[in-house]
Amino acid sequence: MDFLVNKMAWSSEMIAKYPVVLSLSLERRLIPRCLVVKVLLLKGLISNNMNLGSVLKPTDKQFLEMFVERHLGKAPQLLSMYQGKVDIQDDGDGDGGGGGGGLVGVTVVMG
Repeated sequence: MDFLVNKMAWSSEMIAKYPVVLSLSLERRLIPRCLVVKVLLLKGLISNNMNLGSVLKPTDKQFLEMFVERHLGKAPQLLSMYQGKVDIQDDGDGDGGGGGGGLVGVTVVMG
């Protein structure tokens, strides 16, 4: 819960509306997907009004198609990030850091 609230800036109320997120693997699902989404947001390739379900619900294959493969031409580091080959402190934006604030500065909409 600490990661979700402090690193991703998701409210505890929002997490309570989508409790399945607490059962997902932090290292295998949440962090890789959040890193990919952060890079896409920083590059302006996706909207910042992201539906929480659209990031966490898809199968791995669906997520790869929707968020990674679709944008590899403009963000080639996405696959490495998703596979965990990029240090979590390196958000892939080229500045060598994890960025300020949370991992994902995104307004998540329930839907």
